[in-house]
Amino acid sequence: MKHWLAFFLLASMPAFAQEAPKPSAAPIQLTTTERIALQSCESAKQDLQKRWQEIMQQEQTILVEFHAAHPGYHVNSQTFAVEADQVKPALPKATTPKPALPAKK
Repeated sequence: MKHWLAFFLLASMPAFAQEAPKPSAAPIQLTTTERIALQSCESAKQDLQKRWQEIMQQEQTILVEFHAAHPGYHVNSQTFAVEADQVKPALPKATTPKPALPAKK
């Protein structure tokens, strides 16, 4: 057992003795191809964001026009089915008891 431990320690010493690689003095930079690819991705993201905003505005316009033309109905955003608005039942007016007048003596 002691022989195996000694062998393991001797075998692992070179692994621990290695120094970490030193960073080069020159900073790492993107290649021209990488820079162009990243700029292209960023441009595509911006175009998609603009398109998304346009689509959301279109959808909102359609829903506003639908509500104006069909009051009492709405469009279910999950199924795009037209559904009647649920009417909340009117609450009965609460009658507050009048304060009792003090008795005359």
